Amino acid sequence: MIIDIRTETTKAAFIKQWTTEGYTEKWAVYGQVCKKTEEEVVREILVPFYDNGKTALEIGCGSGYWSKTYLSPNFKHVIALDLLPEPHITKGNIEYHEVPDRNYECFGVKDESVHFAFSFGVFCHLTLSATQKYLNSAFRKLKRGGEVSFYFSNTDRRGDPLPADYKFKEPSENDVNWTFNNWETTKKMMEKAGFIDVMEYFPEIPDTLAYGKKP
Repeated sequence: MIIDIRTETTKAAFIKQWTTEGYTEKWAVYGQVCKKTEEEVVREILVPFYDNGKTALEIGCGSGYWSKTYLSPNFKHVIALDLLPEPHITKGNIEYHEVPDRNYECFGVKDESVHFAFSFGVFCHLTLSATQKYLNSAFRKLKRGGEVSFYFSNTDRRGDPLPADYKFKEPSENDVNWTFNNWETTKKMMEKAGFIDVMEYFPEIPDTLAYGKKP
């Protein structure tokens, strides 16, 4: 299992990296290296969970691309979490929560209130300890039988080179890093949080898209 000794990145560092407008985390940049289209990915990791009578949670919504494009039209209620100081994506059935600095507890979300949780391009920038806290919290927020689709880094498969601004740096709370991780570590963290039936959607892609369920 990989050991991560980095310092937790500050809220200020994340906002400096992506500004108060938030990063628009589309699939295109990942599709260049994994040869999967966004349509193919969405069909596997989101479409099976669509239900206009249920609540979805997005951890780390950024500018709101996934919540606005895919979650909002297909769920009754969407809760979106991020560090941004302004609720840029609040509209219709989307409820935005600004997360405090270095808080990994699905801030403002009631326990056992969510049917489906999603996160893309977030845990790959957090330390493993912070990610574990988020997984533990997401598990508590889910109703029984609730399911998740989460994105993690997989440095065993991705390797180098990474984009220039994501090179591995010395541990610092003022830098947004890319997390050393692999599938074995991700699976153990999800199972530690309580998830069952943990699996990878696409074992052939460089990083990890994982599924889990609350029994």
